[in-house]
Amino acid sequence: SNPNHTRSEAKIGRMLVRIEPDPEIATTQLLNGAADWVLDVRPDQARIIDEAEDYRAASRPTDIQYGILFNVRPERVYFDQGARRAFVQCIDHEALATSLDEQRPLAYTPYTVTSWATPEGQALRERDVEAANAALETAGWQMGPDGVRVREDGTRLSTTIAVRPTNVDLFTFANAATEHLRECGIELIVDELDLTGGDTLNQMRHPNDFDTLMWTRWLGADPDTAVRAFESSRVTTKDNVADENASGFRSELVDFHVASARESMDFEDRAESYAQVDAEIETLIPYWPLWYESRTSAISARLKDKDGAVDPAESRYDWDLSSWTFRAADASDAGS
Repeated sequence: SNPNHTRSEAKIGRMLVRIEPDPEIATTQLLNGAADWVLDVRPDQARIIDEAEDYRAASRPTDIQYGILFNVRPERVYFDQGARRAFVQCIDHEALATSLDEQRPLAYTPYTVTSWATPEGQALRERDVEAANAALETAGWQMGPDGVRVREDGTRLSTTIAVRPTNVDLFTFANAATEHLRECGIELIVDELDLTGGDTLNQMRHPNDFDTLMWTRWLGADPDTAVRAFESSRVTTKDNVADENASGFRSELVDFHVASARESMDFEDRAESYAQVDAEIETLIPYWPLWYESRTSAISARLKDKDGAVDPAESRYDWDLSSWTFRAADASDAGS
């Protein structure tokens, strides 16, 4: 342990880290007492561990969020806010997002799953195909002979979304979403990305040649890291080709609340400002959060933190290792 790294002396003086690529061997070592913490566990191994006495395996949401980003610039199809709302209304968020994993942690806001900026009472949007179709009709999107809606100027409600087939979760979601959207006269064409991901990187840079983008976001603990993507000053341009805001979204109200949060040192004031940003994102829909990446870990009951047993289901269960204690079978003070 490094006494200069933490505010207090670590309760465990030394930890031994073993690199074991075989998940079955790692599980065996945990259950026979040769290890006390496995950072990554396969679902089938997690079930075995969770059934054993004095061991716990659990999945938790990480700070990686997946969602759909709309290009809202005037020349783009989804400049129309009503079309963005209809897109979201036409998809059964929960059913499609959890089709391959019933325990998948769904996203309601652009923040981390445990963020103090997330307002209370957040809920998923309900699917409402009838309302979406009615709104599109009112907005001038008429059903075309091929089942795709079109405006009077000839603009088709049709876009492409690029997804790598090797990312099974996203690829499955995107293809199922095309079926739901078809009920509203919205066409979504799934374009299979190559393994390099270069196309996605190009789309994130000016001139941002995309209409709908499957977006992977790495979020920080502070909500300020999440809102930069929606600031007007961060919009990508010819002179600012690779900034945070690739969608071209602009909102004076969002800018005001982001600035207010940064200028305040009061926790409640900041939380209220970020809640207002979230409300604007939910209303104007430049971005639709879908779910968080999850990770499964396993731990023995010998490891404790200041609150008792370490719970690997908590999003940041391992944020303060210096507070952990270890009860070895032979009463030694070393953990592994």
